Amino acid sequence: MDEHLTFQTHINIMNAKLKRTNNLLALARHYMPNHLLKQIYYAPFNSHLSYGCQIWGFDKRNLNQTKILQNKAIRLMTFSNKYTNTNPLFKSLKILKLEDLISTNNLLFVHKSLNNEAPAHFKDYFTLHSPNHNYNTVNNPNSTHSIPKGSVRLISSEIGTLKHQCAKNWNDILKLISLPSSQENWLLQIELYKFKRILKEHFINQY
Repeated sequence: MDEHLTFQTHINIMNAKLKRTNNLLALARHYMPNHLLKQIYYAPFNSHLSYGCQIWGFDKRNLNQTKILQNKAIRLMTFSNKYTNTNPLFKSLKILKLEDLISTNNLLFVHKSLNNEAPAHFKDYFTLHSPNHNYNTVNNPNSTHSIPKGSVRLISSEIGTLKHQCAKNWNDILKLISLPSSQENWLLQIELYKFKRILKEHFINQY
């Protein structure tokens, strides 16, 4: 965090590392099969991209250059030109876009916090929503006001904070992923690695 309380310095340093990785991909793609290129991507590129992304990626205005570098990496790996739509490329490689990577980390954080698997400081950090009426507000993906079963409380005074964004991501994903009728809190009950796999499949299917 710099003197202006932003992470722009960190992002600039990270982007320089991502550029170097893209140079490596540009050379290696002529000699390596696709599955090895993906290993190169996940080692020096995705590791920097995912580390702390919930924090430095919270302000979406700082992400433009980073997203350009990720798109370039995907095009390099698939020998695509710079004007190619990257959505099918991300889908074919089964790689998450930066914003979906951030959302995934937010969702995993909520899952771990609600299951007391996060550091002790985050115990009771999120609380499940308890409805105080009998109206049917369960599951309408097109409504910002719907409250699916298993949602966490959204506190208006916390709008603009990472905690609020994590809670909103959690409630939104409950509207989009089909809910087994017999399991009200089924996302909490599945193991973390399975939850991560479900999230990745969900996001990639949107590309």
